Amino acid sequence: MKAAATTAAATACSTTTATASASTPRPKAIVPIRIIVPNPRHMLLPGMYVRAVVGDGERENALLAPQQGVTRDPKGHTTAMVVSKEGKAEMRTITVSRTVGDRWLVEEGLAAGDRIIVEGLQKVRPDAPVQAIEAGTPAAAAPATSQP
Repeated sequence: MKAAATTAAATACSTTTATASASTPRPKAIVPIRIIVPNPRHMLLPGMYVRAVVGDGERENALLAPQQGVTRDPKGHTTAMVVSKEGKAEMRTITVSRTVGDRWLVEEGLAAGDRIIVEGLQKVRPDAPVQAIEAGTPAAAAPATSQP
């Protein structure tokens, strides 16, 4: 089932994924394509150029992960540290396809509702207990200790 859903989603937006890939970088706004259009009044002649506005399309139930929470391991695989149900850090290998603003479009490896660690990645290790705080909320101040 998962493969069928992935294939269907990829087919739905094949116009963009077929023309732009990481191995062939192109400017974002210019993508050469070949189209066939009806020309009953012969206004378009061979060799003429046209301008077209082509939408990217929308993907239903897309998962976007913040870029600061996505890293690469030494082998180059895309990974993210996720808070497990037990409150422990868990390293997950994920697949991303492209950026959407300041987020990655996640193809597989994460599910809706997963909490990605975006701060303190240098300190956290897999299976270490973590206390998750939602991004954007001020962290609780550490209690002040005084020595007499």
